[in-house]
Amino acid sequence: MSDINKLLGRVAEPETPEDRDEAWNEISAQLRRQHEQEGFLRYLIACAGHSSFDLKAHVPRIKRLLGYDKSISLDSSEKMEHLRQTILKAAPSLAVDGAYSERAQCVAAVVRLAGKMGLPVGVTPASPGEWACVYIETPEGQVAWHVAETDRHYFDGIPAFMGDTTQTYTTEEKYLRVRGWVDKMPEDLLEAAP
Repeated sequence: MSDINKLLGRVAEPETPEDRDEAWNEISAQLRRQHEQEGFLRYLIACAGHSSFDLKAHVPRIKRLLGYDKSISLDSSEKMEHLRQTILKAAPSLAVDGAYSERAQCVAAVVRLAGKMGLPVGVTPASPGEWACVYIETPEGQVAWHVAETDRHYFDGIPAFMGDTTQTYTTEEKYLRVRGWVDKMPEDLLEAAP
């Protein structure tokens, strides 16, 4: 989290306009990486419990994600079964901890900034078995993020979202919209903030 806080500090008080842009770019890159990890974790959670799921194709990425030593061999079926059980035990806690919480805090800051700029923002309540969703209607289009129940408190005070929740777009399109929105922000935006 300290990295995100430092980057947000650079956005709030940049030494140069380029410094602010670099910080936004790094925040965007970190959020993309976290989103990719989250998607892979969801995939593992959904598939790892099925005996027909072939983990071998995913071993390099799984090793990186779970912090496995690269020298560990996973060539036997016993070792692969151990890995499968490790994923089933570790993936849910990894998915809710760390990356999600850090991302949620960053998204909460961006949502609050957007609200102060007069953009429509809001949260939809979580349905049973689902996560809440946070929305911003940027001038470039809608963007949204799912929020774990354990991170919902970061969004206290954000109103219920009243806009269209059925829009679809890819993660890449979402971050292109965010970047386009940031690029069009007035240079003196943060200077005028209280």
